[in-house]
Amino acid sequence: MNKIVEVQSININDMVKNKDGTYKNEIILTPNKQINSKNLASESELHRILLHLNKKPDDNEPEKNKSGYTIIPSYFTLEVGKNVERYDKLIESNGELTVTNKQYVLDENGNKILDEDNHYKLEIVDQCKYVSTFCSAGHSRTQKNLFVQKDIVDKLNDILLCGMPKTLVYDWPSKWNAYYAMVTTDSTPVEYMPNIVVIDDYKKTIKQKADIVEISGTGTNKKYNPIGHKGIKHHKEPIEIIPFDGAGLVTPECALKWARELKCHSSKGKFYLPSCFQFRVIPGIKGEVMVFDLKRFAREKKVSKIVDFGGKTWDIFKDRIDVILTKSQFKFWKQYLDDSGNFDYWSWRNEFDTECHKYKRTFNIVSYGVHPDDLSDKTMLSYQPEQSLNFSDEEIPEVSGVGIDIYRRVASNIDEFLKYRRLIEISDETGEEEENIVDVELEAKFVAHQIQKLVENKFQVWDKKQEKYRDIQYKDIVILLRSTSNIAPIYEQEILNLQMPVFSDSSQEYLDSIEIQTMMSLLKIIDNPMQDIPLVTVMRSNIGKFTDDELIQIRLADKQDNFYTCLQKAKLSVENELKSKIETFLQSLQQWRKEQEYLALDELIGKIYSDTGYYNYAGLMPNGLLRQANLRMLFERAKQYETASFKGLYNFIHFIEKLTLSSGDMGTAKIIGENDNVIRIMSIHKSKGLEFPVVFLASTGKQFNLMDLNQTILLHQELGIGVKYIKNKKTY
Repeated sequence: MNKIVEVQSININDMVKNKDGTYKNEIILTPNKQINSKNLASESELHRILLHLNKKPDDNEPEKNKSGYTIIPSYFTLEVGKNVERYDKLIESNGELTVTNKQYVLDENGNKILDEDNHYKLEIVDQCKYVSTFCSAGHSRTQKNLFVQKDIVDKLNDILLCGMPKTLVYDWPSKWNAYYAMVTTDSTPVEYMPNIVVIDDYKKTIKQKADIVEISGTGTNKKYNPIGHKGIKHHKEPIEIIPFDGAGLVTPECALKWARELKCHSSKGKFYLPSCFQFRVIPGIKGEVMVFDLKRFAREKKVSKIVDFGGKTWDIFKDRIDVILTKSQFKFWKQYLDDSGNFDYWSWRNEFDTECHKYKRTFNIVSYGVHPDDLSDKTMLSYQPEQSLNFSDEEIPEVSGVGIDIYRRVASNIDEFLKYRRLIEISDETGEEEENIVDVELEAKFVAHQIQKLVENKFQVWDKKQEKYRDIQYKDIVILLRSTSNIAPIYEQEILNLQMPVFSDSSQEYLDSIEIQTMMSLLKIIDNPMQDIPLVTVMRSNIGKFTDDELIQIRLADKQDNFYTCLQKAKLSVENELKSKIETFLQSLQQWRKEQEYLALDELIGKIYSDTGYYNYAGLMPNGLLRQANLRMLFERAKQYETASFKGLYNFIHFIEKLTLSSGDMGTAKIIGENDNVIRIMSIHKSKGLEFPVVFLASTGKQFNLMDLNQTILLHQELGIGVKYIKNKKTY
């Protein structure tokens, strides 16, 4: 998820009006307007640049608001709307606008002073000039402009132009704003900068129906008259299209590095490799890259060379190519030409890699493909597939119907608009409104900071036992949720981020906890090492300590066989360091496989804890005491299991798998008592009968479940049965 930051949004209606009815290019913000101008937004590279340009040598951390969000300085969004007169004034002033902040004048006791007109007296705190700098496609659609402080605009442009001349005249002026302002897109930087090759676009000529239209008039008088082609309204014309407009490729190795940095997890918390990534790079480089095994393709086709559209030849293997982009993704490629007039990749890359005003430009990920389990049943088609595919008259309503229906609902109902923007979500199965992760995190941050304030300010609570007021303690506080399964871990993490102790009754289901999954995976490969997923799980854990790159090297030893066999084969081809690592791992595995034949199950688990040090490692993880308690509980469960009629490792694993498939669980270990000084997170149901001096009732902003109203037959204990009735008789 992108970081959330505080930004400023000002309305053009606050421009100062002169006595003669004209406008002055100045906005005055009173204290109340200053408060109302504050908004939250997802971080973009523009925000990161502005923070850098405003950083002072002695600043360790950027300024934050009371809720802990970083405040982005030196810019604001101007909401213009349809205010033509005021906007004309901005045009006359070359896009310059002065913003004046005022504060109340106070007496020596801190009270506001009244002026002659009985209004609170105000004085100027600061005054700053801003310049209209960005108007992206999104800003244009919503009638907004982004203004940046005048004294840093030149430095900002130096960074954004990335070596392009300031006198640049772009071929498509209407597109300049959109491309230049891509730096304002919400994004997350990744440390790994890929090696890129830019190739020409694949073009295709198709014959498609075209309407010949005559345009006359201008403005509101503009008219469109279909005149046909030689008397025929619909005529097939050859049209050149780019089927893969805005699309490129990324290797699995590079994609995996990004996925690890971005912490790509499904809604159920499973790490996965996305199928694609949306990205933005300065200047005006954008689009999507699909994950594609380029090196495997090259080996199968017995090729290694690739020629970019500037004529330079690259070697996929020697040059370690990670990403292939197309010309359509590199909007300003004409500004990076060699002496012969050909595109020169290094002309751009050297500028990009060179720090500008001590700022290092970054490769930014905007979004990535969701986990297959999280895919929606329906999706909105973008214009590209509609543009390049042929649909029959019967298929068009079916293809377009979903989108049209969504737009109609969004335009006429605020709740539908919120669902469409994913500010609220509705479960397809239950009809209940689901929590949006962004909203949950915002609320969790707010609650965590409120708790911190209560403790720091020594909020007074009534102690029943002592029958007097005392300073608040962590154990006096509880956070109540309707459901803890998905939300509690988010609250837990936000509280831990502020270095406060917390315990959640359902931090995680026992069998889903990382420490138990790791140990169960190890037990599975001790029983049968020919299982790829458990084997890789153990190898990537602290037990195996293999990196992702090492796992890829091992897999390349044999792409067809199982991973255990790959391990055996990799010993013959990998470098000595990795070879030694593999041999150590296999020796330990073989030792445990021998010991499981004569050791009791609990003794085997205890020995594994001792041999690997995993029990101690789990204690160093967040909520380490709970994780260690879970591992002790696994030891005890194994001991109890073998006292029954069934024995052996295979039967125990089978028992756990059956428990998982039946949606059962063992329940996490209990490690806290009534007097432990920790903040508690629990469901409203589990809190019955308990008392806490301070209660946060969170995540209550959900709608009621109205799914029953959509059923064919409704039942009511007083009103009886209600059924849908269709009136077939037509009336006129």
